[in-house]
Amino acid sequence: MDFLWDLLFTQHVGTEIIELTVTTAWCIWFDRNKTRLGAARLPPRDILVRARAILGEYQLAHQRPSKFKEDADIRWTPPNFPWYKTNVDAAVFPSLGMTGVGVIIRDHGGSVVAAMSKRMPLPLGPLEAEAKALDEANYVC
Repeated sequence: MDFLWDLLFTQHVGTEIIELTVTTAWCIWFDRNKTRLGAARLPPRDILVRARAILGEYQLAHQRPSKFKEDADIRWTPPNFPWYKTNVDAAVFPSLGMTGVGVIIRDHGGSVVAAMSKRMPLPLGPLEAEAKALDEANYVC
């Protein structure tokens, strides 16, 4: 820890070097444990390659998504006559064990023909909640 503290605060080394140092140390420790159980020791170059791969995977998995540009042209459009358009949405409240669903049906003029919202005592995941909202839309029609 003193080594990392020195690198970070005294030597002013960037976080990239610290991340690679810590990941490499973990890979060395992991390889040591494997050799204690009878596996062959990896060459230092392979340990470093593995450390870089693990760090790259971690960084890729924890990247912040870039902000999406919303096109001003994307807007809701009404369906053609004589069709109706149904939109559904769901919300999940895990701490309450509840799911909320909403359904709205509009005609060719954009007027609301039917709408429904419902709170259900179902501890669903987001995908299942959206499916439940679609199921509920069938009963509104």
